[in-house]
Amino acid sequence: MILEITVFAVQLFVRSELQRRATVAEYIVPVDVETTGLRADQGHLLLEIALRIHRDTAPFAAVADDIFHRVIRHDKQTAYELADDYVRQMHTDTGLWDELEQGQPLDEVDRDLLAYLQEHIGQREGRLTGNSLRLDMNFMETHLPLSAAYLHYRFLDATGMSWFLHKNFGIDYYEKDPFLAHTADGDMRECLNEIIHIHRRIAQLNG
Repeated sequence: MILEITVFAVQLFVRSELQRRATVAEYIVPVDVETTGLRADQGHLLLEIALRIHRDTAPFAAVADDIFHRVIRHDKQTAYELADDYVRQMHTDTGLWDELEQGQPLDEVDRDLLAYLQEHIGQREGRLTGNSLRLDMNFMETHLPLSAAYLHYRFLDATGMSWFLHKNFGIDYYEKDPFLAHTADGDMRECLNEIIHIHRRIAQLNG
């Protein structure tokens, strides 16, 4: 009798959990960060972040018209000295170094980003989406912990998806716009364009 009750309780739980998951809204959150280097755990700084919330099914409509975009306040020379030659030139070309001292304090950026997420989606409803996303996630988890904790632990790496689909199904890589490269806002937009490209190519394969 006890075993039957236990089995019935488990069945009820599984059924209710499946129903709950079927009704939970989910979103993709294309994101890009600009930094002084690759390793947040080695003292590199978060300089800029841009993200926007989109539906997780085609046509991937934006949930909000506004993009969350912030430059983080740092001493320009301190940040510059942390970067290698490649990163120094990259942020010189985009003008990011000159924006740092008029940026926003890091703790305020974290609070503002959390408020932006809470305004549009529930906790664990948004899945970060990006190119080589582990870097972006590492910097968010280190420097924007409140916002990172609000998002889903699952994520969508466009770079990995593109590689796998090209390797196994011959789907062509998305050709990125070089004029949008290496700014947080531009790279975030290109990430979404790549997701749309992947979806379109898969739809074509399915006829």
